[in-house]
Parts: sequence; structure tokens; C-alpha cells
Amino acid sequence: MVPGVVCQSADVLFPGSGAEVIGDCGFAGTGAAGDSDQQLWSGHQWATFGFCCSGVTLTSGGLGGEIFSLLGVGRMAKSHGAKFVEIVDRARREIRECTIEEMRARRAAGDEFLLLDVREESEYAAGRIPGARHLGKGVIERDIEEVVPDPATPLVLYCGGGYRSALAALNLQLMGYTSVISMDGGFRGWKDRGLEIEV
Repeated sequence: MVPGVVCQSADVLFPGSGAEVIGDCGFAGTGAAGDSDQQLWSGHQWATFGFCCSGVTLTSGGLGGEIFSLLGVGRMAKSHGAKFVEIVDRARREIRECTIEEMRARRAAGDEFLLLDVREESEYAAGRIPGARHLGKGVIERDIEEVVPDPATPLVLYCGGGYRSALAALNLQLMGYTSVISMDGGFRGWKDRGLEIEV
């Protein structure tokens, strides 16, 4: 990412795209006052994404999904409060995380672990990563010992994007679970990659 960088032309970031970038280009993710969503012309559809940047206009005649790949961020369902992001950042310094690709590679290699979906029950019912077991963040600390009595069991947690799973992973570590990983990118990242979804 390029927080705080002023770009006169998108060619700095997206060579040959013909897009225009005006203002401070960055990604905060805090939803702070004065931040605004970005509008991109993507695949001939206007779409609003949760880039918490101020005073930036991005326009393109056909960048499509490449803009997310180049920026290194995914779509956000909503802006998060600054205090929430702060505690998530603290948790992330204390836990292990993996990418979606790393989780898939472990599966392909036959590595055994329990995949836990810590989203709300309604989110889980609407679509989930195949093979995931539901144990929502609101009850995971209460129910984990019954569901997973062995604290050495390898666990991979995911949520919508990686925030709730990071917090849940930290709490499980505090409870003595020794092999807990939070999957960064979460279900949105999985879905955006066009990977299989179980309903």
C-alpha cells in the first residue's frame, strides 16, 4: 500500500490503465471521521468499496478486479471503528495468521486441522467454506472445550475478513489452545477468488 502518497496519475500505480488518481491514496480501514468510500468503474458497473481514504477519486474504463490485487486489499463489508481495529491489531501481534492460499495448500497436502467458522449463524447458513464447522465468536470461548477437548488440536479460524477470527484466536490461546491460526481474508476473500462454497 501507499498511505500518504499523492499521485498525479494512476499510471504510477496502474501503468497503462488510463485511470486517474487524485489526492492522498492509502488504506486506513478505521472508518474515522472524514473518511469516504471509493467509487470505481469496475467491469462496467459502479461499485462502492470500503476504502477509508479521504479526497481520493479513482476512475477506470476497465481495471476490473485487478485494482484490488494491485492495492493488496479486498472488499470490506463495512467500515470498522477505530477502537475495534486497534484491538484487532493488538491481537494480530499475539497470534499466528495464514493466507487463504496457505490454508488450501495445507489441505491439499493432507495436513489435518479443524476449520472453524466463527461468523454469525446466519452468515454460516448462507454459505461457508466446505468442511468448516460452525462455532460463532459469541460462544466459542464457552463451547470450545466441549467441541475440542484437546487443546493441542490444530485449529484454523475464519470469519468474514479476518478481524473476528483474530480476536477469537487470541482468546483460545489464552485458554491454553496451542495450535490456533486465524485465516486472513476470511470468507469474503475465499468467495472473491471464486473458490467452492458449501450451502
